[in-house]
Amino acid sequence: MKKSKRLQNHAVIIKFAAWSYLLLAFLYPVFSLSSLQASKEVNVAYFVEGIVQGTGASHVWWLFFTLIPMLLVFGGIGFYSAVKPYAFKTAGLSLAFSCLSAFAFLIGIGRWSTLNWGFGEAFMRYKESSDFLTKIFVLSNEIMGFWIGHVMAELCLFMAIGAMSFAMFYSKRFPLWLSGLSGLLFIFGTVSVFRDLNEVAHLVHVTLNAFMLIPLFFILLAIGLFRFKGKATEKPIGRYAKRKKNPKKKGKFLKKAKRKKS
Repeated sequence: MKKSKRLQNHAVIIKFAAWSYLLLAFLYPVFSLSSLQASKEVNVAYFVEGIVQGTGASHVWWLFFTLIPMLLVFGGIGFYSAVKPYAFKTAGLSLAFSCLSAFAFLIGIGRWSTLNWGFGEAFMRYKESSDFLTKIFVLSNEIMGFWIGHVMAELCLFMAIGAMSFAMFYSKRFPLWLSGLSGLLFIFGTVSVFRDLNEVAHLVHVTLNAFMLIPLFFILLAIGLFRFKGKATEKPIGRYAKRKKNPKKKGKFLKKAKRKKS
């Protein structure tokens, strides 16, 4: 039998999500720019001016880095499309947290090509007001870089991975060890978010980065999504699944509707 257009469209979305996760696996180191802060020992004016003058990446590259977190949204949509017939609520949670994480990472990385770039030009023009500009720079980067680009972004990312763990377990379309791996990443990743406050959390963060466990998870998830091929959408969702399981109840509802009309 030929697949319907709807199934073919879902298959394309799922494959696009798989490629998005593969790209995320190789571009994941860029996400560290979201929480990057200027060291207290470094001269802020010299550090930010270096960005504008070309010591660091060019403006085009910074803009490119800013768009990379959007892959989380595309991947989240594809994962939701694949798993929602089996785990509707948890798949929706994973998509919601993926979007929130992408938005927070976008702010954290995007401040380098927008806000910090503007600070660099301001330091070059108004050198007499460098002390005032330094205070605003430190405050804005603490909010956008630490609280949003680090705490909020990473927490939402690991919450999305945790929701994926439940969705994969209930869908029974992924191996149990992959669901278990995502569950462990959710636990240890959430602990690693507080690496600046605790030595144990810092050690967990170093371990996750040393073994590249998060990029490895994205690769394994992409391989799992490639195996779907659009078949996941053949199962009815939510209340429609209940109606198919209980055709008698559906008949009762139709009889009641006919009585009301008459």
